[in-house]
Amino acid sequence: MNGQVTHQLETVSIGNATGLSHSISSYTNNFSMKGYYGYQDKYYGKGRVSILKNSGTEFLDVIQVNDFQNTANFTVMVNGQQVRADSQISSGYTYHALGDTRHSLERKQDGYIYWTKPDGTVSKFLSGTHTYPSSIGLLVQVTYPNGYTIDIDWVSGKVTSNTGFALKYIYQFDEADRYMDSSKPNLPTTQIPPVNPEAWAQYNPKYIQAINTAKENCLIQTCTSHWPKAEFDWPGGMPRSIFLGYSELRVIDAMGGETKFYFRSYDLAYDEHGGLVSWKTPNTEFSPRLIGIKPAQSTSAYYQYTYKNATESTGSNNGSETSWVHITGKVVNSMLGNEVNAYGIGTGYYSTTQNTGNGNVRRVIPSTDRPGTVSFAELIDGTLDYEPTWRNLLKTYTKNSGDKEIYEYDTRGNLIKVTKNGTWISGEYPSTCPESTRKYCNKPTWTSDAKGNKTWFTYHPQSGELETITYPANKNGIVRKIRYEYAQKQAYYYASNGNRIYGSPIWLKTAERTCAKTNTINNVCEGTNDEVITRYEYNSDNLFLTGITVTAADGNNIIITKRTCYQYDQYGNKIGEIEPKANLTQCAQ
Repeated sequence: MNGQVTHQLETVSIGNATGLSHSISSYTNNFSMKGYYGYQDKYYGKGRVSILKNSGTEFLDVIQVNDFQNTANFTVMVNGQQVRADSQISSGYTYHALGDTRHSLERKQDGYIYWTKPDGTVSKFLSGTHTYPSSIGLLVQVTYPNGYTIDIDWVSGKVTSNTGFALKYIYQFDEADRYMDSSKPNLPTTQIPPVNPEAWAQYNPKYIQAINTAKENCLIQTCTSHWPKAEFDWPGGMPRSIFLGYSELRVIDAMGGETKFYFRSYDLAYDEHGGLVSWKTPNTEFSPRLIGIKPAQSTSAYYQYTYKNATESTGSNNGSETSWVHITGKVVNSMLGNEVNAYGIGTGYYSTTQNTGNGNVRRVIPSTDRPGTVSFAELIDGTLDYEPTWRNLLKTYTKNSGDKEIYEYDTRGNLIKVTKNGTWISGEYPSTCPESTRKYCNKPTWTSDAKGNKTWFTYHPQSGELETITYPANKNGIVRKIRYEYAQKQAYYYASNGNRIYGSPIWLKTAERTCAKTNTINNVCEGTNDEVITRYEYNSDNLFLTGITVTAADGNNIIITKRTCYQYDQYGNKIGEIEPKANLTQCAQ
């Protein structure tokens, strides 16, 4: 919709479902260093003032927060009236979600800012030196509804979880990085950054290492075990060198695979037609752009991009006249392997985006009144039509051949009905969503299939996970009900001082109960020996699932228990499974 390339690369991970993974992504087509950071790190989230521009000359400034899962925009309100996001007021204001109103943002007495999402996940941000609305700093913690927590510490260069896993950022300056490649053009311009590799090395890690602190905590010293790590190799003479000619970033992942990112610097003195902009001087101002990506194990630049310069200019910001000109890069062509997709990009951010290639999305019509939202989109097999609101939910999907789908939502934006060919599936959610029920109030209390058969749900209030599922009666009138049980578990791992500590508790599923052939009455099976109980066992180090037992009556109506055990290496990879026929009485920890 805006002609920008988005690309993400997984670099290193450990622990699988209970662990941590790291990835990097490009900021935009234009290499945009935010405080000397060369890429968007997965865990680099913060609050900022963002300017949303419509098709005319009006601007809307919002507080934008992001973490490694979502981005949300909030307006600032005082006494029911919207004020500028950068207003220097210290109290008496509130944040209101611009789109999905199930999000909330709040500055609390402890000095942190908390972003609560529709599922109850809470992202915690530092506050700035003031209590102004825009004074929101870096992301420092994400806590999921069940208590799984990730802490981010940029001062110490580490990301840790309460399951005993960590990512270690290793910053290292190499004297060889002081010098640019001799083939780079030697231009005296002062409008691009100087050669400053020492500063570059302070913000861009040479390595990121994944560690299991239940085995070794080497976050502040050299590790003795061989922990997986990713390596980043920038050209010499950064950051200036990337603004001159062609450049290359090499990323070696934990498996030794090498991904290459290719950049070319575009002269901003020329417009989209190649003509000289009257107020610009050639060879003074440049924008490095991502022109190719060679994935690991590939022999060529598998992804390739061609750009044009596009000019954005002038407008008013809340009545205050602003005059500015910005030249950005927009994709003209992209090539994926040998397949060419050509894009006709309008010079304005909010004009039609036409895909004249053979991709699935053929055309996108953005809203002219609400920046960043979509009016409708044409796919290769039909058309999507969206709500003309900030929440911008999908209304209809009209297929070229097939039935039209119509979508309906409750007042909070939860999907409650999908109609297709005169029949529908539907659901219902709690009518209110106070903070005390945020972990599950945006989950359905029931859903209904096209024949009107309802399945009911209840939730464990402490974790927001399913507590019961009650299915429609079968042909024999038996109603199957599944009951889940949870308990708080704590991982046991090493602190940096060598002492063993317990992580904060996490709610984990410990049992699942259902009746095999009869109804459940007051959580008891009508039939004798009819209950099937599945129990889940975890180790104490990283809370890995080490065992599953199933207890039920056999063919002779005798209660028996069968156990399956799992084994893991120190990296969290499952390396063994012992089947029930081994008749183990317990699983190894």
